[in-house]
Amino acid sequence: MLSTALQDGNTGLSNSEELHTGTEGGNITVVCTFSFSGHRKLFCKEECTTGNILIETTNNRAQRDRYSIEYKEGSNIMYVSITQLKKSDSGWYTCSLDRTFGPDGYEKYSGFKSPDMFSLKNKCCTFPSLGPVKQTVVR
Repeated sequence: MLSTALQDGNTGLSNSEELHTGTEGGNITVVCTFSFSGHRKLFCKEECTTGNILIETTNNRAQRDRYSIEYKEGSNIMYVSITQLKKSDSGWYTCSLDRTFGPDGYEKYSGFKSPDMFSLKNKCCTFPSLGPVKQTVVR
């Protein structure tokens, strides 16, 4: 079951950060919101560098293995999904939307922790220039 909750200071997350939870073997969808529209969409594990890109597309929908992207044109919203969640899905994920003019925009999401990212409790942070980092957990 997917749920979203605000966590208190005991988790290392600020009250503005979201916590997404999913069950091993289940599916999860995270909403990435942007302040602008874009053309190239990426869903990456960790940073969007060579070897970490799960999906890269200029289409509004794409799927590769257990990963998918659906971009809602005009709304600046992109849904990223992982099906059949595994403990090995632990880590940070990045939603990226590149536009033609101006700096690239991206929202960074922590990945699916089971129960803690890389077995390090409360390993998360806020990047001031990016806004809150969202954390996702598989239990």
